[in-house]
Amino acid sequence: PIWADFMIGATLGRPAEDFQAPAGTTTRQVCAETGMLATDRCPSVTSEFFMDGSEPSEYCTAHPGAPLQPMAPVAPPPDEKPNLREMDRNDRARAREKIHTW
Repeated sequence: PIWADFMIGATLGRPAEDFQAPAGTTTRQVCAETGMLATDRCPSVTSEFFMDGSEPSEYCTAHPGAPLQPMAPVAPPPDEKPNLREMDRNDRARAREKIHTW
């Protein structure tokens, strides 16, 4: 709870950003129970990041079925750089408001 409160305050007013996978990683849909590549019969599927070459290569044997397609690659971030000075100014103003409302 302390970390969640800190992060909520630290990111207040900032736009949500998609996680950018580091270079040299691959995303695969895996069975949450076995960690193997997911099939259409796996009851719980999750997307996981792996270092290139370390991703599972076998499909789930606990839930045999048709293979699921790998997730589409994450879109690259836009070229536009955030205006950090403006974001900091807005955060400080919100922090002052919060202090005065308690």
